[in-house]
Amino acid sequence: MKVKRVCKECGKEFFVKPSMVKNGRGNYCSKECMGKSYSKLRTGSSNPSWSGGKLKCLCKECGKEFFVQANLVKRGYGIYCSKECMCKSYSKIRGKFHPSWKDGMQLQICERCGKQFMVQKRLIKCGFGRFCSNKCRGDAYRELIYGANNPNWNGGSSFEPYCFKFNEEFRERVRAFFGYVCQKCDHIWKLGEKRLCVHHVNYRKDSCCSEEVNPLFVPVCFGSCHILTNYNRGHWEKYFTDLINDKFGGKCYFTKEEFVVFKGCSESEV
Repeated sequence: MKVKRVCKECGKEFFVKPSMVKNGRGNYCSKECMGKSYSKLRTGSSNPSWSGGKLKCLCKECGKEFFVQANLVKRGYGIYCSKECMCKSYSKIRGKFHPSWKDGMQLQICERCGKQFMVQKRLIKCGFGRFCSNKCRGDAYRELIYGANNPNWNGGSSFEPYCFKFNEEFRERVRAFFGYVCQKCDHIWKLGEKRLCVHHVNYRKDSCCSEEVNPLFVPVCFGSCHILTNYNRGHWEKYFTDLINDKFGGKCYFTKEEFVVFKGCSESEV
């Protein structure tokens, strides 16, 4: 059974369940009336965010009068009438009175070109101020990454030419010997993919022609696997050397005759 109620906004009679009345509801006949009533109650001092209304302030930069909410004044606002005035005022502040002042500037010498330049002390404390320009910083970092200071520097061996015997025919004999399988991740090469790279286990480009080292080679995936072998070289040299000795008896490529049999073609087609 429903009970009769009178809308507090429009005075219209309507019926609601008793349970709604017990819960403090059933004061309005519709959402529209409820919204109108709430909008009246939440203006001015009746609003939960009311903080005494607006106060008249005087702009510190241009002297213009303006109004700002009292709660904002309490939080330190109401000094400038606009962002333009605030920026103009801040641009006039110099030295230790500026909000960003951090103990001034310090003379530094560029680690790259030796030029003297000034930099804020706070930046030096954060590890900056070593270089006078982006160009000097970039040149220095490139030398660190690619030059002799790099942990993986190997005397510039990457610029040396390969032995003339290390040709495509020889590389194919290495790939075939290992069954076209990457010796790092065991990926089986498929037609259409990039050819497996043939990696010099001892990192000597002349190992095919030199009598100083044992010519050891393994096929590895083009890209990530081959790139990884350039880091921690001592580990990978031992890893692949042990692999060739223990699993393949020290052998790592077909002879020309063996390759001909493997491919099932005449020697002239190799």
